[in-house]
Amino acid sequence: MAEVCTIFQVSKTTIYDWIKKYQLKPYKIRSRIYFQWQDINHLLHPVKKKALSI
Repeated sequence: MAEVCTIFQVSKTTIYDWIKKYQLKPYKIRSRIYFQWQDINHLLHPVKKKALSI
């Protein structure tokens, strides 16, 4: 949790909001919360959607 806060320069409250919005999926092992790197990477580098041309 602390590492993710440091990477994004946000508070734990923001991380919990991202969890509620399904932007990050937490994995709890004992008293620690972990996140998959692919989820973190997706937030760091979001995929841009192409505009549909009609």
